[in-house]
Amino acid sequence: MKKAVLSCIILFGSIPCHGRIITVDNDGPADFNTIQAAINDANDGDSVLVMPGLYQEAISFSGKDITVTSAEPTNWSCVSTTVIYYDDHPSPGGPAVLFKGTEQSSCMLAGFTIYGYIQGKDWQSYPVDDANTHATITYCKIQNCYGDCGTVISRCDGLISNCLITDNNHVFCVCICHTIEECKGVIRNCTIANNRHSGIWFGDGGPVLENCIIVEYLSWNAELPAPKISFTNIYSPHQQYDANFLASLGPGNISVDPCFVPSQEIGVGSCHLRSAGWRWSQPGGYWTWDDVTSRCIDAGNPASPLGAEPMTVPRDPNSIYGTNVRIDMGVYGGTAQASIPPHQWTLLADITNDRKVDFNDLAFLAIDWQSGDEEHPGDFDRNSIVNLNDFALFVEDWLEETIWQEN
Repeated sequence: MKKAVLSCIILFGSIPCHGRIITVDNDGPADFNTIQAAINDANDGDSVLVMPGLYQEAISFSGKDITVTSAEPTNWSCVSTTVIYYDDHPSPGGPAVLFKGTEQSSCMLAGFTIYGYIQGKDWQSYPVDDANTHATITYCKIQNCYGDCGTVISRCDGLISNCLITDNNHVFCVCICHTIEECKGVIRNCTIANNRHSGIWFGDGGPVLENCIIVEYLSWNAELPAPKISFTNIYSPHQQYDANFLASLGPGNISVDPCFVPSQEIGVGSCHLRSAGWRWSQPGGYWTWDDVTSRCIDAGNPASPLGAEPMTVPRDPNSIYGTNVRIDMGVYGGTAQASIPPHQWTLLADITNDRKVDFNDLAFLAIDWQSGDEEHPGDFDRNSIVNLNDFALFVEDWLEETIWQEN
């Protein structure tokens, strides 16, 4: 137990030192054996630390600004074995995770596999129409869920990051629903693919997408401004998105087959990216390679921190076959299981992701000039200011081209 607490603090930094740490284990010594009992006991600022296991329950945050996390929320093996299961197919009885709608960004759900849907507003306890939760949802897998008419996340206006939302289904419903609906926050480094419903609905005010992989349709009201999407692969085998349309949404967007590792090799819904450099083999727990490389690798925002992305692997300590330059698109971007591309697969200064550094990229650098704080694409050295150091890095890539070719 002490090891798990220490791992969570070191790996994720999410345990607030001023609050209590309340432990949960369904078959071992802990403060509680259900997550909801621990939440009921928690106060604002506390953390609920959940050991691996199958928790057949629905949980409600009830407006509390607390952290509910698995023992190692950035470890995908731990995420896969810490399961909240509440999916009453064929007649869903309610969400697996319910927020009241008043939670702030300091409230966090991290590191779970969830069989059931997430609802960011409790209409019964807080019937205010425009009040959605601002809780952070991160490092969660939502798979094989029937959802609320197919919707698996709704009314969540906080940050949703590094989440894998795949292979969800739905019961018959007369409503036109989407996998993600009525969310107005930021969705970053998520993979949303192979769900039966039609992707994301962009309402008035969001969400904002960055560094994501979306293998579904996108929908929004044509009378509203176009959604803000950048450095995202928007792909559908049934609908073509041309370069002009993608550029109108934001910089760095592409529309190509993401080249996921086949499910028969790595498991349903894993969505690791194939690479001729290196990529993680989920079943074997080792690094391997493929004969093709996904365009999503190293195609995220150049200013986004690499985080835990590996620069080398044990089989290639000198990076002979490739190294990471930019964050990957999708759920594994910024994590220890991010794929590594072969050398010259990407260019740091290729903001437009069109395989060359030219005046189009220079235009974005000019827009970002002297900008600070946020992850502006022109901040190539990732120090929160776009200045001459970034221009020097841009010049190094000027008129260079990547090794991949347009199909």
